[in-house]
Amino acid sequence: MNKRLVTTLALLSTVASWSLHAGSPIDDHLQWDRSYSLPKGYDSSTLYAVIQTQDGGFVTVGEASKQYSDTQRAFVMKIDAQGKKKWSKLLGKGASASGVAQGPDQSLLVAESICKDSSRSQCDAYVVGLSPQGKRVWSSKYPHHDARAILPANDGGGYILVGTATPKQGDTDLWIAKIDPRGKTLWQKRYGGSGSDYGTAVTSLSQGGYLVGGTRDDGGSTGKDMWMLHLNDSGEKVWEYTVKLEGRELGKAVCEYAPGVYAVAGFKDISTMGMGFFIFAGIRESNSSDIRAWGKLLRRGNMSLADSILPDKEGGILAGGALGIAGNLIDRKPTLYDYDGEGKKRWHTELSGKGEVKAMIRTRDGGVLLVLDYNSFMATNMHPRILKIGPFNAMTKK
Repeated sequence: MNKRLVTTLALLSTVASWSLHAGSPIDDHLQWDRSYSLPKGYDSSTLYAVIQTQDGGFVTVGEASKQYSDTQRAFVMKIDAQGKKKWSKLLGKGASASGVAQGPDQSLLVAESICKDSSRSQCDAYVVGLSPQGKRVWSSKYPHHDARAILPANDGGGYILVGTATPKQGDTDLWIAKIDPRGKTLWQKRYGGSGSDYGTAVTSLSQGGYLVGGTRDDGGSTGKDMWMLHLNDSGEKVWEYTVKLEGRELGKAVCEYAPGVYAVAGFKDISTMGMGFFIFAGIRESNSSDIRAWGKLLRRGNMSLADSILPDKEGGILAGGALGIAGNLIDRKPTLYDYDGEGKKRWHTELSGKGEVKAMIRTRDGGVLLVLDYNSFMATNMHPRILKIGPFNAMTKK
């Protein structure tokens, strides 16, 4: 039998079997579950961010690559409200896109970076402006920076970029910048210490300002630590909090899950025990500068990653990532967790198939959109998979 036909049949069989894991509290709310082909010649991709567009559809960004090749390009895909692909585009050669935002005129701004090494210590950042149909209109370059997230500014007058300053010499710092609708830098700030510090995520806060998440390395014995900063609308620091534990904690995502209550999620390296799924949340009192906080190692042993978190609408946190065996990228299980406001687990569920929940957003109808990569046949062969879940109550599971 033709090899391509065998591969296609196997892929269709995998897609046909997908559903949420039996017994999931959100089984009855799955509205659609789709996988997507890649541009001709590309056989693997990872998506890192998604937004809902003004027309009710979605745009997701990441990277596409060729197996057994160093070829990689930033990848953008537009789908409608039912998950049907409208168009996809390849952007910068050697680039990876980590953020996307939409302007009032429905234009798109894609944040991408080209890095010289896998540690992302030497990068150039770009913001690429696209028409609503995906046509490239303009681009701006930010030398010696790595862009990881972008969102509309709170004042409606531009966009906020978050990532890492990667100078030719010296340590990296968390970087935040405000740009105008054509990518011109209006202001920028750097935060960090004597070690290598990174910015990875940002969200707007209900009372103004931004919550920025990342990783801090003070050069001490604790190594890398999860880190969150509250910045005002001008990028000035209001407060910061660092999760200091033995070993390494890498911050991946942030959210405000109740007014004045914040969470940062990522993973903890537990040496020979593999990865631990870790969430830390802090509370800033309204009448003082003190921060009350709790930290929780949610999963221990094997491998557990948290790439995205959202408020669950019942005062808690919905977290997405993967479970698996440390060092085994093929057998990762996409996983969702739900925790109350004090870090007590309400439930968790493993989705069918293999892969990882890389990004998720709350949709306008109150549901959740999940963006996954999935391992179709081998660890290096990953394809996009997107699920739309309708509104549900995390406490009653209905």
